[in-house]
This record gives sequence, C-alpha cells and structure tokens, in this order.
Amino acid sequence: MFRRLGKLLRAWELYSFIRNFSPTAYLVDRAFEYVFERLTLWDYLFLVASGILSLAFVVEFLDGLVQLVLTILRGLGAWHGVWPNWPGLRWLAHPTFGGVVAWFFIGLALVLALFVWLFHFLRRLWPEGRTGEVNRAYGGAYVHVVWQNHIGGPSRQWSSAQIRPRRVVSPAAWGFLLFGWLLQVLMWV
Repeated sequence: MFRRLGKLLRAWELYSFIRNFSPTAYLVDRAFEYVFERLTLWDYLFLVASGILSLAFVVEFLDGLVQLVLTILRGLGAWHGVWPNWPGLRWLAHPTFGGVVAWFFIGLALVLALFVWLFHFLRRLWPEGRTGEVNRAYGGAYVHVVWQNHIGGPSRQWSSAQIRPRRVVSPAAWGFLLFGWLLQVLMWV
C-alpha cells in the first residue's frame, strides 16, 4: 500500500513539475496575467451584475422545467399536490406566458450585454499599434492619446481634442444589462 502511495506521490510531483515549469503553463499564466491587468473595477462590477442575473435566469429556467414536469404529472393524475406557497417560493409557481416572454427577453438582453462587453474588452487587449497613438495615465484615468508630429516643432505634441476615454465598460452593454435587470425585477414583483 505504501509503495502505491509513493508511486502516486511521485506521479503527482512529476505532474506538478510539468504543469508549473512547462512553456505552455508559463504562456497560460502570462496570458491570464495580461487579461486581468486590463480588467477594471467597472468590468468587475459589470461581470458580478451579469453573473447574478445569469444565476436568476438559470433558476427561472430550472423552475420552468420543474413546473412543466409537475403539470404533466398533474395531467396524468400521478401527482395532485400544489406548489408550496412559501414567501421564498411563491414567485416561482406556475410561470405565465408573460413570464416566459420576459424570461426570453432577459436572456436575450443578457447575451447582448455580454457580447457587447466582450467585444469592447477584446479591443482593449490588443493595442491599435498605429504610430502616434498610445494609452497614457492622464488626470488619474487611462486615456487613449493621439499625438501629432509637426515639422520644425516638438516631435510629439499632444492633441487634447483627440483624447478618448479608455478602459470603460460600453454604455450599450450597461443598457442591455439594466434592461435585463428591469425585466427580472418586474418578474419578481
């Protein structure tokens, strides 16, 4: 038994060594570090709000499946009970047609919000790479700065008219997410 445990321990040590010191593990670690460096507080808030709405969406989906099974069992005469009327479970009983439509639009709004957020976040992962553009800390916030070269003047003169805020969550993503939350709250009320 101890010999088998020793073999398992050696296999685990070998696996840990390969995992920790392989080039692939290093690249994956650096990629995650690169991505997490570009996430801001607003991104985290957006993802938390999306995650909670996703959880409510999945609970509504599972509830719809449970209610469908109970309706089939009730129709077959195999079950004659009722859904518990407890305060925490009352809003889950018997989804109406309006509730199903609202559930569909909640899912659609959630998917659109996540796609818009992901599209804007992916643009932040790859710098645009054109000469004359750089991300800088400007006034305490990260901005995208475009400079202009003038003949006979300084090599880089900042153009304040072309400073665009960067590293923010798209207003469209927030709009879709807030619409989904509004529908979810209306379903609960």
